[in-house]
Amino acid sequence: MGGQRNRVINVYSSEDGLYNWRFRGAAFTFWCRQAYAKNCYCDRPKVVHSPSGEFVMWLKATPWVAVATSRTPVGPFRF
Repeated sequence: MGGQRNRVINVYSSEDGLYNWRFRGAAFTFWCRQAYAKNCYCDRPKVVHSPSGEFVMWLKATPWVAVATSRTPVGPFRF
């Protein structure tokens, strides 16, 4: 983990009780060059539906915490 490669948070969905999963795509791409850190990572995403109607993703990222928004729960999320 780490380095200067971009990090991606992918989304999967299930409609049958979490038995079969479908890949929905990249919800968020963390551009490591923007972090200005020696090591780059992002993980532990949490998505909430805000009262404004937007979906907000909170995640642990280099060097602290990132917050991004989207109009849909599967993204794409943007800073």
